[in-house]
Amino acid sequence: MDSIRIAILSANNTPIAFMDNAHKKSMHYWDDDLHEYLQGAANTYTFTVNAKHPDAEHVTVGNKVAFTYMGKSYYLNIVNTDQTEQTISATAWSLSFELINEDAGEYKAGRAMSFEEYLAVFDAERTLKLGLNEVSDKRITNEWTGTTTVLKRLFSLANVFSAEIEFETVLNRDYSLKEIVLNVYRKHSDTDSGVGEYRNDIVLRYGKGITGIRKTTDAEKLYTCIQPTGKDGLTINGLDKKEYDENGNIEYFTDGAIIRAPQARDRFPSNIVNKADAYILMRKEYDTDSKDKLYSMALSDLKTASEPVVTYEVDGYFDTNIGDTVRMQDQEWTPVLYLQARVSEQIRSLTNPKTAKTVFTNYKELTSEISDDLIKRMQDLISKNKVYTCSISTNNGIIFKNGIGSTTLTAYAYNNGVDVSGNLEIRWSKDGIEFYVGRSVTVNAEDVDTKAVYSFVATENGIRRGYYEVTITKVDDGAPGDPGKNGDDGKDGVGIESVTKYYLASEKSTGITVSSPGWTDTKQDMTETKKNLWSYDLIRYTNSTETKTTPVIIGVRGDNGETGDSGIIISPTPPENPKVGQLWQTASGEPIKRWDGSKWAIYYISVENLNVETLSAIAANLGTVTAGLIKSLDGHFFIQVNTGEIYSEDENGINSSAISKGVFVANGMDSGRHTSLSIFPTQIAQYFDGATISNLVNFKRDGIFVKNSGSYEMNISKATNYDSGKIKGPFASTNPSNYIQAELKRRGCVVTCKITALIQFPNTGSHGPFDELKIPVGYRPVVDIVETYSELVGTSVIGTGRYYITKDGGISIVTGKTDYCERIKTFTWITDD
Repeated sequence: MDSIRIAILSANNTPIAFMDNAHKKSMHYWDDDLHEYLQGAANTYTFTVNAKHPDAEHVTVGNKVAFTYMGKSYYLNIVNTDQTEQTISATAWSLSFELINEDAGEYKAGRAMSFEEYLAVFDAERTLKLGLNEVSDKRITNEWTGTTTVLKRLFSLANVFSAEIEFETVLNRDYSLKEIVLNVYRKHSDTDSGVGEYRNDIVLRYGKGITGIRKTTDAEKLYTCIQPTGKDGLTINGLDKKEYDENGNIEYFTDGAIIRAPQARDRFPSNIVNKADAYILMRKEYDTDSKDKLYSMALSDLKTASEPVVTYEVDGYFDTNIGDTVRMQDQEWTPVLYLQARVSEQIRSLTNPKTAKTVFTNYKELTSEISDDLIKRMQDLISKNKVYTCSISTNNGIIFKNGIGSTTLTAYAYNNGVDVSGNLEIRWSKDGIEFYVGRSVTVNAEDVDTKAVYSFVATENGIRRGYYEVTITKVDDGAPGDPGKNGDDGKDGVGIESVTKYYLASEKSTGITVSSPGWTDTKQDMTETKKNLWSYDLIRYTNSTETKTTPVIIGVRGDNGETGDSGIIISPTPPENPKVGQLWQTASGEPIKRWDGSKWAIYYISVENLNVETLSAIAANLGTVTAGLIKSLDGHFFIQVNTGEIYSEDENGINSSAISKGVFVANGMDSGRHTSLSIFPTQIAQYFDGATISNLVNFKRDGIFVKNSGSYEMNISKATNYDSGKIKGPFASTNPSNYIQAELKRRGCVVTCKITALIQFPNTGSHGPFDELKIPVGYRPVVDIVETYSELVGTSVIGTGRYYITKDGGISIVTGKTDYCERIKTFTWITDD
C-alpha cells in the first residue's frame, strides 16, 4: 500500500515536521490505528515513533497531526504520549472532541427556529461552518435545561431535528487547518441514508470478507404497551391514534394514556389466563410539553421495545465509509441469511492493512428475493408431503394385571410443536383390524387375551399425515414359590485386643511421625529444650492386625517464672549461713533486718511518730508530707507549700521562672534587654524592660488573636471557605451562556482566590465592577489588586487581559478580545476583615 505522509503541526497550527515511511531520513511511524466512529464522524489515531529521531521532540501533547487518506482529510490533537528510552506512543483525537471542553448553558427558544439559528446560539465563536443541511426546511421550538458540553448539545440538537451530524475537516495545502464544516443529514431510515450512503452496489458474501455471522435473539426486555409522561404530568389522554401494518391490520393504537401493540401482545402474552389483558407495560418519562410529540416519541420507543432484540456479529473488514449501509449474504445458513447493516466503526492501519476491522450496527434481516409464485409452489409441495409427529397418551398405562382394569388411549398429532389432532380424522385399529373412528378409545382388560397392538392413522383431506402404535399386555400373578435355603454362617467379628500408648518429648512442634526416633511406652518428662510432649496409640485387633494413630501434642512445658522475694525468718537468733538479701526479724513487730553479705542491716522499721533534727535519704517513698517550705541546698529552687508558689532561677539569678495560682512567669535577658513572659489561662503576654505589654496573644471562642503595641488585633486561626457557584452573566444579553464564579479560601489573614469567567463581551476595553459578583466581606484585600490573565479557547491562548480586585470587593476585567473564552486567574492577598 502507498505510504501516507503525516504532518506534525504546532499548537498554533504551524507545520513543524513530517512522518513519512517512504522517505529514508524522515521520522517513520508504526503500530498505528485509525479508529473512525459514526457519531459526528469523529476519529482517533494512535501511532509509535522512534524516540531518538530528531523530530520526535515534536510528538508532544498539544501539537497536531494531519494527513489525507482515501480522499478524506484528518486533523487531530495529540492528547496523550507514553515515552520510553526507545519509542514514543501517541494518541490523537479529532477536532470535534475539542468541543467537549466548552460548555453550553440553559436555553429556551422564544419561537420556532431553524437548525442554523440554534447553531449560532450554541457555537457563538463560529468554530464550525455549516455545510450541507438536509433539515433546512424545519422550524422547531425547544428548551434545554442544565449545562452540558457544546458537543453533547449539538448531538441533542440533531436528535431534536431527527438528524445526524458530521464534522468534516478541510486542510490547507501545507496541512494546516482551514476550517471545520458541519454537515447535517436526515436521520438514517429505510428511505434516508443519514451519514454515509446506501451501497446497493455491494453485496458482502460469506468467504469473501465475511468470516462468520452469529445471530442472537433476546426477549428479556420486551414490552407490548407504553404509558408515556411528559413535562408537568402531561399524558396522551384524548388522542385517538391507530397505526396499521402493510396488510391493513392494527399494529398500534391509543387507549387512554397508553399506547398498545396488540400484534406483539398476541405473539408474546404476559399470561395465558386473561389474554385480553396480557400486555407487558413500560412506563417512561419524556422531556416535552407537546402531546403530539409525546405520542411520537413514545410510539418510536414502543416499536423498538415490542420486538425481541435481535443482534448479529459479523467478522471481517470491508472497504466502505462510515455510515454506509450494505447488504450481506451467508449461504452457510439454512435457509440463506440475507442482512442489511450500517458501518458504525472502521478500524484501519496506515501501515498494516491486515489489522483492519469493520463494526456494523442497525442490522435488519431481509427476505430472500425468490418470486412469490415459486414460494407458493414450494409451500404446496411441502404441504402435500408433510408428516406430523404422532403419539398416544394413556390414563392408566398399557399393562393389565390379573385380568382387571381399563385404560383410555388418546391420539395426538403435532405440526412443528402445535397440536393439530382436532383437525384430523383418527382411525383406530386392533392388531391391524380397524374398529373405531375418533380421537380417544377405551380398552378394557377383557378385550386383551395376552397382548394386543393398538394403532391409529391420522388423515387430512384424504392425505395420510401420521401413524402411531402401542402394545397393551395382560399379566397374572404366579403361584407362591418354595421357601429358600438358610444362608451360610457369617464371619467372626473383629474386636480390639489391646491399645499401647507411646510418648516422645521433643523440641519440635511439627514434623513428628511414628517413625521418629525416641518413642517409649512410658511417659517422658519435658525439659526447657524439649517442651513438647507427643503421643500416639498402637491399636491391635483380634484378627492379628494393628493400626497406628497419627502423633499429636498432648502437653507443652511453660517457661520458668521470675524469682520470688525472699521470705522473712522470725527467730530470736540470726539464721545460719544466710544468703544475700535474706530477711530476719527477732519477733513480730520488731525491725526487719537484711543480710548484705557481711552484716545484718536494718531493712524496715514502722513507727507512729519520728522526731529528728536532720533526716537524710537517698530515696524516699514518703506518702503524705506536711511542710511549710521545701528548698534546695543552694537556695535557687523552692516550693512554698502554703502559697502554692514554685520558683526556680539560675546561679546568677538572671533567668528565672515561677508558677503561682494558675500563672506562669519567665524572666530573662534578650540582647541586653530585660524581658518577661507571662502565661495566663486566656492569654500570653510579653514585656520588655518592665514596660507595658509589647506583644499579646489572646485565646477567644472565635479564634486566636495576636496584637502588637500600637497595632490592631489580628485573628491568626480563622479558616473559612466561600464558593459563589456559577453566576449567570455578566452581559447575558450578548451570550446567555456567560457566567462568572469566585472560589475563596481564608487561612488566618491570608486569602487565596480563584476567579473563573466564561464570557463573551460586547466590546473590548474595561468592564466592571460587575453587579453579579463581588468579593464578600471577610475576604477582601487590604490593597487594590491587579493581575494579568490568559484568554483561552480550549487549550489555545488567544489573548491576555487584566483583573482588578478593589478593597471594597469590586471585580473588573480589562479585555483585548470579545470572544467567548475562559478567563481564569488565581490570586493570593492579605485581609484584615
